[in-house]
Amino acid sequence: MELDWNLLEREIRSAAVRIAREVVSEHPGQTFYGLALEVTATAPDAADVAADEPLRLPVLALNSEQALDRDLSDEERQLRAYDQELAAGIDTDPVVADPVADADETTDEDETDAAGEPVDAEDTDLLKVDDLSDAEDAREAVEDDDVVLDPLDAPVEEGGGFYSRRWDASSWHWCSMDLFDDDHVEAWNERLNQAAAEHGWENTVRQYYRTLIAAVIGVRQELDRKRLHLVAFVSDEDHAEKLLQKCLTEEQLQEHFPELMNLDAETVG
Repeated sequence: MELDWNLLEREIRSAAVRIAREVVSEHPGQTFYGLALEVTATAPDAADVAADEPLRLPVLALNSEQALDRDLSDEERQLRAYDQELAAGIDTDPVVADPVADADETTDEDETDAAGEPVDAEDTDLLKVDDLSDAEDAREAVEDDDVVLDPLDAPVEEGGGFYSRRWDASSWHWCSMDLFDDDHVEAWNERLNQAAAEHGWENTVRQYYRTLIAAVIGVRQELDRKRLHLVAFVSDEDHAEKLLQKCLTEEQLQEHFPELMNLDAETVG
């Protein structure tokens, strides 16, 4: 059976809106700023993805200003404590010891290590959502726009606002949330991979991106009507800037990612 991309978009949009509203309502004292559909696997040549890696549905991520500040403060405290322990000559990681060094207690290797430079530490049933009349317009706009597809294979340079901790959806406080129950997720994943087998990986992935972009635009529009204004985007490091340009409004780009406005202007010029 042919994959119904319009149905997939509607289900993703409805689930994302429902979950977002539930999370926000459960944390009334927090100011939410971001929502992301996080891509998990889309290309056989992506890093750490085998050629037979299956297509999968995205997962949902949300974050608030308060959660971001708390997480950053926790990380800063951990780093400060780590630096203080190093300065005091305390063994900061007694469990993960060097077995070779432990076997030879007669050497002074430990003293040499303590004086060295610090090592970086890594540290389904859907509820019906009303008033989604803009979704069809969003879908048609994406389907008619080939620009989103052509640059997807272009390399993305490191740096810029998107690569800050603030916009790293994978590290947000509410992240990797499944949109549906396990059975429903697996059913859609199976359909995606059947489509890839029938129509080719590249064509399927391109339609996959179109569908996610249209879905996240619909999510933003619906939440705007509920007076919940979020920066909503498809999160995929391989194509980060281009996806932001397609998902965000011009005002959001100007406020949060002005460097993308300049990049766009240079390209057009």
